[in-house]
Amino acid sequence: MENANVKVGDIFSCNWGYDQTNIDFYKCVGFTKKFMKYVYIDTQIVDSDGSSQDLVVPGDYVGKKVRRAKLVYYDGRPGFAPNTFAWATKWNGKPLCQTAPGYGH
Repeated sequence: MENANVKVGDIFSCNWGYDQTNIDFYKCVGFTKKFMKYVYIDTQIVDSDGSSQDLVVPGDYVGKKVRRAKLVYYDGRPGFAPNTFAWATKWNGKPLCQTAPGYGH
């Protein structure tokens, strides 16, 4: 299933939340015939506005539990549903904004 759009090592990001924004990161670790295999990656704060927002990137911790998901393409961008309430797309490499702890978490 590996193709030019997604390779082992690619990072996916997912923003979700109600009354707050949470960011989750995932890393592609392989493929089966029908699915992409991925693991969770923690977030690392790289900047903060000192109050309600943090800029985050993928952290150093990589989860051990391997999950799988079917890749779907919208507007030519690969993505998948890591759970029932969120959608992950290929990360663009730039820090993402999430709600800081204490402001909705």
